[in-house]
Amino acid sequence: MTETPRSYALETQLLLAQIDPTTLAASGVTFDVTTHEDFTSFVKSKAGVDEDAKVARIHEFVTARDDAGRPTQVRIKVKSGESLNRHFPQAGGAPLASDRDVTGQDLIQEWVDQAVAASANPDAAKVAAAIEVDGDSSAAAGQDWVPEFATARTEDGVVHLQSRSMFIAQLHPLPKGFTPPPGVLGVHYVAVPAPELIQAIVDGTATV
Repeated sequence: MTETPRSYALETQLLLAQIDPTTLAASGVTFDVTTHEDFTSFVKSKAGVDEDAKVARIHEFVTARDDAGRPTQVRIKVKSGESLNRHFPQAGGAPLASDRDVTGQDLIQEWVDQAVAASANPDAAKVAAAIEVDGDSSAAAGQDWVPEFATARTEDGVVHLQSRSMFIAQLHPLPKGFTPPPGVLGVHYVAVPAPELIQAIVDGTATV
């Protein structure tokens, strides 16, 4: 698998499921991240768990890059806090994860804040304040989430960043007699502007 400079999926997993790193370390649960080399394999992949091995398997794919090869969009599949707590109950301790209503919008804002903290641009905070981090564009089904979506755009001189998201709860109501394939339930699906693009925007070295 292709190496990436950071684990987008792991960062997303910890935020969307509100997992404290100390609680994670004490739980013995680990996350296996697959970085896909093509979109087809990513689309076919499933975020799943191995309860015996205490492993959750999550996925990422860089959907788009600029002319210099820098990632500009990434798609991610991670497990929900609800699902992780069901598969990995913590005896006598704090739950591994939380079911707070954290979204792709929160993830983007977190990456904007990180970009400001890391930037040498004296106007970084001003640039970030002018960015509109829009609410998630929600997909109802996989065929709605898979098509291309502009996660970064400029309208009337304002940079807009937005996630294309889908969430299927572990206890999602299902038609009678329907058994979903493994890895479909209890999953967050997000397409977001890559943190490298966000950093470049805040640094003043890239536009969209």
